[in-house]
Amino acid sequence: MGELMNPRYLAYCKMMGKTPDEMLVHDAIEWPGGIMTDFMLWIQGKWWEWDGLNNHPSREPHGEAQHKAFDLWLNNQ
Repeated sequence: MGELMNPRYLAYCKMMGKTPDEMLVHDAIEWPGGIMTDFMLWIQGKWWEWDGLNNHPSREPHGEAQHKAFDLWLNNQ
């Protein structure tokens, strides 16, 4: 299942120390009716962190090169 999932979601699961299936169960308990809420908050926070480290205004769009750099940074956390 994991190979078909968003790589950013997989990075989130890894950082939380859970498999994707375990993470979905965890989120269903923590956020009833709002599965994926924790991931959305987490990934938004990671973008803000990356923006700060890279002097990128958080409200400006990210280009393809920035998405690639973000993914590389995220996977090396």
